[in-house]
Amino acid sequence: LCLKKHDGSTQSEVVFGFLCPGMRSEGSAALEMLVRILDDGMASRLSRRLVEELALVYDADASLSVTQESVLFQIGASCRHRRVGRLVSAVYDLLAEIVRDGIPDSELMRVKRRLSWEHLALQDGLVSLAEWITAREMNGMSCDMDERCRRLEAVTGDEIQAQARCLLEQRPHIVAIVGNPGPKTQDEIQTAMSSYLSCQIETTIL
Repeated sequence: LCLKKHDGSTQSEVVFGFLCPGMRSEGSAALEMLVRILDDGMASRLSRRLVEELALVYDADASLSVTQESVLFQIGASCRHRRVGRLVSAVYDLLAEIVRDGIPDSELMRVKRRLSWEHLALQDGLVSLAEWITAREMNGMSCDMDERCRRLEAVTGDEIQAQARCLLEQRPHIVAIVGNPGPKTQDEIQTAMSSYLSCQIETTIL
């Protein structure tokens, strides 16, 4: 847990970071599909839970920062300082639900249909296609769009569930908070992390 005090805002920025094997690893396609399950439109899990149901945030996102050797899986959101503990608990709860219950076929099919649409749209967008090729080439990754689409569409719910389990079991991973959560909220954050991770939480004040 990394805390950086910042008094100039009414909200705290919260980012979860999980370091995973590179995009050439066996589970990379499932990891990318996990991002889409969490953050792929208003019907995705982050938006549905954090924005609509709990009203903790206005927006939340999941993303991958990719190199050949490793992938940084990130989940980010901002909320009122006093709500940070609830936000941390809700994000871990989302991952734990996937580990416990898996991914329904209907949800997986929705994500795959959206993936197919994005695949077609990318082929028609010259700027976005050039940017995609540049990023892939820089990281030594295949630029075969059809092959990538086939790999992602072949991912099963069980494979996505396994990647969510790997995230929760990964040690160490980082929760970085920039803002001004008070002592009570900091205790809530520690309690939430400890309950899901079953280990001692190391806190760094920056």
